[in-house]
Amino acid sequence: MRASFLGMAIAAAILAADQVTKLAMIEWLADHGRSVEVLGFLNLRLGYNKGISFGLLRDLLGERPWLVIVINAAIVSVLLAWMLRAERRSEVAALGSIVGGALGNVTDRVRQGSVTDFIDLHAYGWHWPSFNLADSAIVVGAFGLVISSLMAGSAPDATGSPDRSNRRNRGNAGSLGSESTKTLEADR
Repeated sequence: MRASFLGMAIAAAILAADQVTKLAMIEWLADHGRSVEVLGFLNLRLGYNKGISFGLLRDLLGERPWLVIVINAAIVSVLLAWMLRAERRSEVAALGSIVGGALGNVTDRVRQGSVTDFIDLHAYGWHWPSFNLADSAIVVGAFGLVISSLMAGSAPDATGSPDRSNRRNRGNAGSLGSESTKTLEADR
């Protein structure tokens, strides 16, 4: 299986799950009130984000959803190109997660001009900004990219063979190679 197929499948699954959960929460919270306590630290609270991540730049971008859509589409295009060229399954899976989440939020912006959020975590009177499944997928994917890059020298690539391209470079990064050592000795 090509690695890019894995990424596309993950992106499609996250996009579908995100849209289904958002529509379900809009419907369910309309019947049960805009905020429902689930646990002592978790509420389901319907909200609409016109800004970018966690409501940043809401005042600047609130009346310009098309600008956010264009920026997000450009970012998704770059991530898709990266995903199609990536060889390590872990990197492809992480990028698929980010792409799926980003497409979920772009879909909301195209459909309604804002992103539907409904997960409200809180503790000791402090509330984390509301978020959704797409946001969670983006965070998990970003974390996965960090882990993938840290393990790049030992993780198998899409064919199942260890990726040794970075291992050679990393092995020489902290020490001098034999040719460099000979040159230094000759200079003395």
